[in-house]
Amino acid sequence: VEDFHYDSVGGALLWTLEQGLGEAWTPEVKTAWTHTWQDVVKVMLPALLKAKAAGSRAGVLSPAGSAKLASRQAQEEAAGSKEEGEDRGREWKEELAGTAASAGAREGGRLGGVTDGADAKGEGNKDTVTLVQESWALVEKDLDTHGIKFFLRIFEIAPAALQLFSFRDDPDLANSPQLRKHATEVMRTVGQAVAGLEDVAALVSVLQALGGRHAEY
Repeated sequence: VEDFHYDSVGGALLWTLEQGLGEAWTPEVKTAWTHTWQDVVKVMLPALLKAKAAGSRAGVLSPAGSAKLASRQAQEEAAGSKEEGEDRGREWKEELAGTAASAGAREGGRLGGVTDGADAKGEGNKDTVTLVQESWALVEKDLDTHGIKFFLRIFEIAPAALQLFSFRDDPDLANSPQLRKHATEVMRTVGQAVAGLEDVAALVSVLQALGGRHAEY
């Protein structure tokens, strides 16, 4: 997995959401998902690059040296992950609030998550987290279908990405049992992340670990 793959995945995710939500894919929802994905990348990409750098260093060491490096890195990550997660979690909360406030100003207050008012239609203001979670609840009713669409879209945007997967030689990807299984698992992971927006400090640690594991592929 390379850093540029995040653009492909993000584009495919937004496209899949648009296809699945139809009229519910409003400018407000699009803004909420776009900024949320950008925040996810801010967490996962540094973890990916850090893991790749560590792997490069380990590659030029002896087995004993590699083991020591891995042990030291594990100790450092264990010591710093909680504090880093809390710091990034606070930053993310501020960014989510800022996104809601700025979008609310553009849309006449409809995203003013920092207030408890109602808009001209009598609808309560919704913040970024609420918009993401409510829209995801509609999509997750059919994770299999949306998951397959998501991955097929990734392969349209970045054909070379298909080579990263075990089902790359399947002649009928749209009906591939392997693709379906993997796609559903990924979509469930997205759902867990969406639910985790209620506790972004904990979510940051999960995303960092996920980003680091992607260096292995």
